Amino acid sequence: MAISPSLRILPCANRKLKGLVVLATTASGVDIALDLLRIWDNTLLSRTITGGIFGLSCGLFVASLLGISPRFQLSPNERIGK
Repeated sequence: MAISPSLRILPCANRKLKGLVVLATTASGVDIALDLLRIWDNTLLSRTITGGIFGLSCGLFVASLLGISPRFQLSPNERIGK
């Protein structure tokens, strides 16, 4: 819920990166939900893995928006603030 507004108001971001952020958020949510339902024990390892995936995907998403990474760089007319 916290990242949903930023994904909607930034249409120029790469679709694959948006999907990766949503997938990482879903994985973290499922990990927490399974622990609350007592189906899966949420361990330090599972939280580290899902948190790492989420952090990496958010970092790639922000870098893409800022045009830092050449692999996901936006064209000059798509940059934010122009």
